[in-house]
Order: sequence, then structure tokens, then C-alpha cells
Amino acid sequence: MIDMGSVVGNMFAPIGAFLGLAVKIIVCGGCALLFGALAYFFIRYHFNPLRLRVDDLRAPYIKNKWLDLFRWLLVDFLERDLHRGEFNEYGFTFYVGRQGAGKTISMVRYLELMKEKYPKCIIVTNFAYYRSDHIMTDWRDMLTLRNGTDGIIFAIDEIHSEYSAKSWNDVPESLLSEVSQQRKQRVKIVATAQFFTRVAKPLREQAATVVSCSTWAGRLTRNREYDALQYAMVIENPVAVKRKVKPLHKASFVQSDALRACYDTFEKIRRMEKIQFSPRKDRGEN
Repeated sequence: MIDMGSVVGNMFAPIGAFLGLAVKIIVCGGCALLFGALAYFFIRYHFNPLRLRVDDLRAPYIKNKWLDLFRWLLVDFLERDLHRGEFNEYGFTFYVGRQGAGKTISMVRYLELMKEKYPKCIIVTNFAYYRSDHIMTDWRDMLTLRNGTDGIIFAIDEIHSEYSAKSWNDVPESLLSEVSQQRKQRVKIVATAQFFTRVAKPLREQAATVVSCSTWAGRLTRNREYDALQYAMVIENPVAVKRKVKPLHKASFVQSDALRACYDTFEKIRRMEKIQFSPRKDRGEN
């Protein structure tokens, strides 16, 4: 009786041996190439690998982009302690969802996480939040308030309501772009809105990401963060865009009583009752 297992094994044994040899050759060749490139880097530019100094690494002109990249990665590694704890958040993020979907508490949870990660960052809100350093009065706060490398976060609840106020009537359309998109300014803007499409177009155009919020049983909240441009394409052209947009990040959390007690949106409502609003035709909304 023919042992089919042995026959099949004998047929594929040479193939397996060849593949194993090929992998070894590729790995050994790659290691040799890498070692040669590193040796060339240190010898060609007179760097002592045992006594690397940032000033020495910065000095020479390196034409090869890969060696130049390696040089600057070494610089970043050697200077890692100088930038430890610096605020690295930037951009404009919207939290969207129907009433009760958990958009405000999702934004507050983000503030909690950022305050734990960056204890020295300043938080500016338009609602009562126990860790808020400043209550936002109008858009000029975005120009005047800064915190150096420790960073600052502007958190605006129901931003479409704020944008309708007369205090925002003369806001430059380029303001949010200038403030939120420049990483060196160490500014992050987060805001909530029920529907992304109902937010004024000048604001939508500055969004970097959109976080879609939903809550189950009043406690379990799910967040899906999307690229703002792709998100807008889908919700504005649901027929034209057939494929679903994949989220950049996913998260979920439980709404604890402690988290709910961190903020009070009713204080904002009382403040908004005293504010004058502009007619829709004067707000530049589309």
C-alpha cells in the first residue's frame, strides 16, 4: 500500500528546503547591507558611534535621503528627554451624535485623558468643567490664550449655537485653520454638534477628524473617529460613495457617575439665554 503522506512529503520537501534557503539568503543579505550602510554612515561622516553628539550630527550635509533620515532619527532619539511631556495634540475634532448619544461626555472624557497625559496643559471651555482653567467668552480667546509647549485645548459644546452668537459675527474664516492646523502652536480644538452637516461651512472646512458617538443603555458609549474629509463625502453623497469609510480609531467607555459629575452643560444654557444671536443670513452658514 502506498503511503500518500510520504509521497506528498517527498514532493514538497525540496520546495520547503528551497524556500528556507531563500529566506536565509534574504535575511543575511539584508543584515549585511544594513551593516554596510551603517559602517559607511559613521566612517564617511566621521561620527563616533560610542560618543554621538547632537551638534556633530547636525553639522554635515548628507545628500542621500535615507542616510539623512537616519541622521535625524538619531538626533530625535538623543533629544528625546528634551521634548518629554510636550503637548503633541493639534487639529480640530468634532464630536457628533443625536441628543443623548454621548457626544459631550465623550469630549469631556477626552479632556480627562489629556489632562492626565499633559498635566500642565490649559483647558478652555464654554461650559462648566471642573478642570477648566478659563471660560471662553468669544473667538478672540483663540488668538490671545497660549501655553507654550505645555499646550492648550479649547472645548466648545454645541458649537453651532456659539457660532450663531453676535460675539462670533466678525470671526475671520481663516482663524480656526491658522490656530488648529499649525502643530507648533500647540493648540487643540474639540467641539460637539448634533449633525456635522448642520455646522456652518466655514467651521466644517477646518475639521481634521469627526468622532461619531452612540450610547447603549444610557451608560456604554462608543466612539468612531473618521477623517473629516472622507466622513463629509459619505454623509453628503451617500449614493455616490458606495463603500463605507473605515474609522481611524475606535473606543468605548462606561459613563460613570464620577465622569458625569465632571461637567455641567446647564450652566452654558443659562449663559446662552443672555446672549444675542445673529440672523441666519449674517452668519455665513451653508
